Amino acid sequence: MKKFLLLPLAAMCAAGVSAADYLEVELDDFGPIHAGENITLALYDVDGTAPYTYQWKNAAGDLLGSDETLTLTLDRPSVLTLTVTDSKGVSGTAYAEVDVYGLRETAGFEGLVEEGKTFWPGRVYDDPYASESKFYSGGFSFTNTFSPAMGNFCGGFMVSETTDRDFNGATYFEDQFNSAPGGAAEGKGFMVGYPSYARAEITILADEEGAELEGCDLTNNMYLYTSASSGDGFSSPFAKGDYHTVIFKGDNGKSVKFNLADFRDNDASKHFILDKWVHCDLSPLGKVKKITVSIESSNEYVPTYFCMDNLRYADSGSVGNIAADSTASDAPAEYFDLQGRRIARPAGGIFIERRGSSIRKVLLP
Repeated sequence: MKKFLLLPLAAMCAAGVSAADYLEVELDDFGPIHAGENITLALYDVDGTAPYTYQWKNAAGDLLGSDETLTLTLDRPSVLTLTVTDSKGVSGTAYAEVDVYGLRETAGFEGLVEEGKTFWPGRVYDDPYASESKFYSGGFSFTNTFSPAMGNFCGGFMVSETTDRDFNGATYFEDQFNSAPGGAAEGKGFMVGYPSYARAEITILADEEGAELEGCDLTNNMYLYTSASSGDGFSSPFAKGDYHTVIFKGDNGKSVKFNLADFRDNDASKHFILDKWVHCDLSPLGKVKKITVSIESSNEYVPTYFCMDNLRYADSGSVGNIAADSTASDAPAEYFDLQGRRIARPAGGIFIERRGSSIRKVLLP
């Protein structure tokens, strides 16, 4: 897979800077590897004036090498960069998105937002109108489309760390990254999904043959929550018969549907628009390699957003790692999340309950 980038395209579009002020850098083909294997990345082409200098870096900005090629061992999926500067001081940077199989970690979307910012809208390659990339969290990859030349359109999946619960059309770009509960289900980061008009695909990196999933935590985005609750300039508030559903479809043909808002019941007291994080069971998908995400809504004009946190593999939960206590069965209950971490005040999801010698999963309101 070749990847290249003209830097910085977002600024170029805004300022009208000529692409001639930046190098076009392209990497040679590379493929996925397994955890612990070596990979060699190499410069394929650059359009500047020799001689050149080279800087290979990881996502943290650490310098990895200064030659045309880079060989290293990776134990997890990684985004690496090669910055090339020519004899005239003109630079360009290429990104290498390296899939690494063998990692069965939960996607918690932590550490993906640049320090000092509250969200990550996407990465720009060669096309400022529709630049598709992907990012990694845990043992998964997520597609993203970011188009600075199209009003900073973001599609597919983005990452947020904001704790705001507002939505205002005047600050749409920033507010589209807000979740209805105000923040993540756990930690700081969470994923914002907007599967309309862009590819929204999750790749399973635990094993090349696929893997089974336990589930994830889902909630509404504030844009959808505001639109469904109060209406906006495009749609009316949700009424009897309305619904908003996120669909996860595996490459094996199996699907899971999860209602983020539902006004179809004859009993109005059962109508809801989610404003808290709720567990979604993804085990009915079975063994999958890829998942395509879409939105189905009764109103074609509502914003088709949702938020996700803690996407988990079926065997990434830590029930087996929580030892039973030999004390009596009337011992006080202790609670752990699905990664085996003790939770002092569990609420709103599935937890592991240990009560003496009894260990079980429970759903708490």
